[in-house]
Amino acid sequence: SHTADVAVSSHAAIFESGMLSKGDTFSYSVGPEMDGITIPYHDHMAHDYTAAIKVSSGEGQSGISEVMVTDVGHGFHPMEIVVKPGSTVKWVVEKDSKVRLISGLPPTLEHGEHGEHGEHEEHVLITLEIYP
Repeated sequence: SHTADVAVSSHAAIFESGMLSKGDTFSYSVGPEMDGITIPYHDHMAHDYTAAIKVSSGEGQSGISEVMVTDVGHGFHPMEIVVKPGSTVKWVVEKDSKVRLISGLPPTLEHGEHGEHGEHEEHVLITLEIYP
């Protein structure tokens, strides 16, 4: 099942919100195929803010589970939420700065897979070759 894990941690493989402002909400409904999987996600506007959705038919909450997005602490409350397949995770934005919720690990943790969104600045490497 290692390939499933890789897909889940890939950037935006599961869900991707638009740009959210204070007072906005974003919801993601967990599919039945996600049982037993932990879905990492992050705020694309603040890469340090990472959290996870753990999907468990045994111990998860059903219905709608809310996650607050704030300026306090690590940004997401709770940082790990445990839900049943078929339930919904609803983020409520309470911070003043913009938020963009994207599943997967932040690009910095992805071993160079970023660049697909075109909004990361390009890093140009200039190689100087010195001839004798």
